[in-house]
This record gives sequence, structure tokens and C-alpha cells, in this order.
Amino acid sequence: TGLEAMQLLSCLNLSHNKFGSFTALGPVRLLKSLKVLNISYNELGSHSIDTTRYLCSSPVSHTEEFAWDRFEILTGSINATKFWEAFLIFGSLTLTELNITGNAVADENFRSFLVKVLPTLKWLDDEELS
Repeated sequence: TGLEAMQLLSCLNLSHNKFGSFTALGPVRLLKSLKVLNISYNELGSHSIDTTRYLCSSPVSHTEEFAWDRFEILTGSINATKFWEAFLIFGSLTLTELNITGNAVADENFRSFLVKVLPTLKWLDDEELS
């Protein structure tokens, strides 16, 4: 058993681990009690999305149900189609703190996306959200 056995885990530090994609963080979404996540200083966004595991590079071909309606509403004017893998990970979590500092993906567009996807978020990159 892995992370799925830690159902009461509320704080997880995965910083400095060289995660290259959000797909590698898949087991995190099984942690329904998780409130604090640190994924800073990895390689998220540094590598192109691994499309070899899909027949077609889209969330439609993913084996899980993808909430397109919610994704489109949340992303709105943000060109966030490149964030759909992150949506699969964060969309079902109720995080209050998240640190993504030091990742290539950590720009203003992605931060705006995270604030929309995670309405429970109070702290992002060690800064309090207003």
C-alpha cells in the first residue's frame, strides 16, 4: 500500500523530488483529508506532457471522468488547457495551503488557475490570499 493507506494525512511535503509532471502526483488526490501540500522546487512544467500513455493527448481519452463543465467554468478567460492534468489532481482536493515555488509552471496564469480550482486555499507560496 502507498499513499492511499494514509487517509488521515493532512500535511505532505513533496518538495525537492524532481517530479516532472502532475501525473506523478496522482496518488495525492486520494488523500481526502489533505489540507497542506508542498510541491515546491520540483520540475513541474519543465518537461512536455507525456502523451505516449494516451491514444490521444486530451482529457477525453483519459480513463477517468473529466469534469469538462467545471474545468471550462473555472478557467474562463485563462488559456488553461495545458493545466488539465493539474485540474485532475487538485480538482477534488480541499487544500488550505499549497506551495509551488520553484517550478517552471509557477507563473501568474497558473497561480490564478489554482485559486479558482481550489476555493478553500488560504495560502499560496507562503503568501496569504485575500
